[in-house]
Amino acid sequence: MPRNEKELCGLFEDLLFMRTEKFPGFHKEKSDNAFKLTPRDLRLLQKTGVAGRIFRRWFQTTWGNNTWSKFFDGETPRQEMGHYYPPSLGSDALLFVELKERNNGWQIAPRLFLKKSQNEDEGVFTAGLKNIKTSSLAPSFDFGFKKFAEHMLRTEKIARSFKSYSPPKNEEEKWWKLFWLQAGTSLAFNTKLELPQKKLFIIASEIYACLDYFARQQGNGAGDFIEIDNLFSYLWDILTSKDKRILSYAEMIDKNENTMSARMGDPDYLYSTKAFYLLGHMFDEKILFPIDMYFGGVECVWTDHQNFLGAMINTGLLLKNNLAPMENRLKLNEEEKRQMDYMGVAEIAFNIERAWFAPPTAFRLLPSIKRFF
Repeated sequence: MPRNEKELCGLFEDLLFMRTEKFPGFHKEKSDNAFKLTPRDLRLLQKTGVAGRIFRRWFQTTWGNNTWSKFFDGETPRQEMGHYYPPSLGSDALLFVELKERNNGWQIAPRLFLKKSQNEDEGVFTAGLKNIKTSSLAPSFDFGFKKFAEHMLRTEKIARSFKSYSPPKNEEEKWWKLFWLQAGTSLAFNTKLELPQKKLFIIASEIYACLDYFARQQGNGAGDFIEIDNLFSYLWDILTSKDKRILSYAEMIDKNENTMSARMGDPDYLYSTKAFYLLGHMFDEKILFPIDMYFGGVECVWTDHQNFLGAMINTGLLLKNNLAPMENRLKLNEEEKRQMDYMGVAEIAFNIERAWFAPPTAFRLLPSIKRFF
């Protein structure tokens, strides 16, 4: 039987609190205690507000064996819960969480948001905007929502200064379109391309057109997803056509370890690798994450279990190190340190607020947002 939101949050809680005695077939070792979060660690985690971001990744990673989509193998906890909340595999049921300290200890508190309970003119972002006035981050409960909402309010103010601005009557659609129109700019100006601003705006325009095309071409079924690899090959073509230093997509996805060290010594390859890394990271941080958490309008699917577990280990180490940078713990030579600094890896991987952003295997826009295209 598929589990409901309370059961799934209990499963995530066991993972987060390392209740290994509940894991089937798991043999506990003394070294496991080094990764277990102490009450001090959990208070720091609560203070950072990152538990919801960890949950987002876990909730949308394919831990289950049931395969029903041609775009990926397996099933996510979100899709499992979807069997409780049809239609469209629960796209109208959004689950967020909070880390709470109770009298009987720490727990993950589920926060279920049902879109059908809202009127047609209101959505997740509109509801959140209203709740900010009461100092609440509901319904997403993400600490970044207030800053995002302030940015959107400034964007609307600028838009209203133009006589040509004619916002939709639907309140959620108005905010969505203000956000979506900035998608190309968000990517173009955050991949650290060493190009004149004029050329970056051209790239931004073409990226927006590409994203908009893929969004419109996406099917309307619960199993219709957009493959990241396919989308990124088109986005990368835009960059290669405007920046002569950017290498081909085929070269970027070549993971031959025997030649990697030599290739990293090539300035253009290192420059391209930085852009490729940032494109993937920023696509989640600047595009998918806000759509997911602040608009409730996208379903993501991650299939890389090792990446998730690696991020869990890094998060635990950061908490135990009081969030201090951990670059010094890495055994890197001078050239590797230089490459790491150039790419800005530490700014992301060792920043607990940003470490959980990563491009998924696939994603789909949900009906609540797809209707605006």
